[in-house]
Amino acid sequence: MTTDTASIQIKAAGTALAMLTAHSDLPIPHLQLGLIFTPTFTGLGWGVRISFSDDLSQFEQWRQALDIDPATITKDRSDDTDQCWWQAIGHFAGTPVELTGFYHATTAEESE
Repeated sequence: MTTDTASIQIKAAGTALAMLTAHSDLPIPHLQLGLIFTPTFTGLGWGVRISFSDDLSQFEQWRQALDIDPATITKDRSDDTDQCWWQAIGHFAGTPVELTGFYHATTAEESE
């Protein structure tokens, strides 16, 4: 049995630091290191998850700064609540990045 160590996250952690350093003038994101998957569940490896709550303008500022193609944005909604989200996948310095903006359908345009 092989046990992974924290060392597999070093590149993603370095990428998170590089992103914050390069874009220190942007709104504060919620950051998390994790395995990143495409909408079709293709694994991209360890990367950085960036998320925002109730402010899609912050999502958009970071999407533009990270040069993530707007065509990659997917929109979804909870079946049980008014919680919606936009999500986009890209790369920064060769590391996968998952950008998510959460909002309530009553505070922004509903996802389709």
